[in-house]
Amino acid sequence: MNKQVLCRLVCGSLLAIASNAHALANDETAPIFEFHPVPYVQGSIGVQRFSSPYATGTAMDLKGSATSSTASIRGTVGLQLNKYIGLEGTWFQLPSKAVVTSVGDAVYKGNAYVASVTGSLPLHTYVDLVGRLGFGYSDVTVNVPATTYSSNSRQNLTVLGLGARYHINPKTDLTFDYDHLGAVGKYSQGDNVLAEMLSIGVRFKF
Repeated sequence: MNKQVLCRLVCGSLLAIASNAHALANDETAPIFEFHPVPYVQGSIGVQRFSSPYATGTAMDLKGSATSSTASIRGTVGLQLNKYIGLEGTWFQLPSKAVVTSVGDAVYKGNAYVASVTGSLPLHTYVDLVGRLGFGYSDVTVNVPATTYSSNSRQNLTVLGLGARYHINPKTDLTFDYDHLGAVGKYSQGDNVLAEMLSIGVRFKF
């Protein structure tokens, strides 16, 4: 998904949530700004896609590694401050994955850690739309076993996400999430490696 399109969707979702919150704030019977914190944990599994750029610098020219997808996992701890606002800390596995290139497989592996603010908009008794804006960092290694090429990088991240929660019962939700991680890694003297993830999981509230 194009990052500009995703940014508009996330911002639109958060604005809709804010507008709804403002309308409810004018209703004395709707305590929108009262906080009733609910901690939760969430585990997800999904598909993560790496996009390796053409320009990889003078250290190693991989001549345009192709985009590659692989299974990945995602773990979250969070605090739902009220019905509309929450805070999350998320770990993304950046799995060991080989992207085929003209000079051998380029292998990526690492982790990403992100702190986010979330906005939730109830669409139905059982379904909430969720927008997410997060900041964090990634630690990624890229190497080509067929050669001596290796590159380690730590990148600052701005993560945009959209998702939905289906309430199975008061304590358990089924979750669907798309996260645009952006630039998670970098070739030495080259361009960024991009990543995004589509996942399904379960959220347990305490």
